[in-house]
Amino acid sequence: MFNSCINFITYRLLNEAKGSLLDDEQLVNTLQTSKTTSQEVSEQLTIAEQTEIKIDNAREGKSLIPYPPSAKAHTYHTKRWP
Repeated sequence: MFNSCINFITYRLLNEAKGSLLDDEQLVNTLQTSKTTSQEVSEQLTIAEQTEIKIDNAREGKSLIPYPPSAKAHTYHTKRWP
């Protein structure tokens, strides 16, 4: 929704621009804001994807910290069952 609003505003400003596009301060500011927002959203999506992987690994019981096999075996064999 936000992207469609920015696209509409940018499209309108581009259509209304007269002369050099670089002289239109409002258009340049809008384009800069759009670029900054796009970069922020991309960063947030990357973080969300990494978080999703961590959550999926936790659900599957995979450890994010690699343990040597001997440590796992030692833990398994030293557990006391009631």
